[in-house]
Amino acid sequence: MSLFFRSNRFTRGAAAGRRRASTWAATFLLATALAGHAAAKDVCLTDGSSHYVFKKVKALKPGGAVPLTGYIVFKNNFDVFPLEGTAMMKSDGTVVAAIACLELGGPGYSTIIKWNADTTFAGDGLYDVAPFDSADGGTTFTTVDCHTVTVP
Repeated sequence: MSLFFRSNRFTRGAAAGRRRASTWAATFLLATALAGHAAAKDVCLTDGSSHYVFKKVKALKPGGAVPLTGYIVFKNNFDVFPLEGTAMMKSDGTVVAAIACLELGGPGYSTIIKWNADTTFAGDGLYDVAPFDSADGGTTFTTVDCHTVTVP
């Protein structure tokens, strides 16, 4: 009879241990999933005449790169066009970003923009309008609250 109870206790103890382990694993997976989403945020910039909206931008780390996807809103023309690019942080903490704005059929031409930025992505750089042959001018980006950007 005592052999039965020992066996039953061992079985119950092992089952409880498995439940605790699976609870910890589920908690860990949930915490890491939420941490990844919490680090991603929308970033909005303006060059004075247009707004640039980057969706779900992850935090940059030295030696790392993050994708930039979103859209450009022309304030005067009420047009919206997609954009995509990459931002990277050098080991010294400086940020370099580049995007391609695809304005096919819009008020302008497709444009490539490259700039040096701080961790908010504000900074100065150059742009090149199609045909892509050399820099056509300079630009300065400043941050804006994304709630102020209206998509037509």
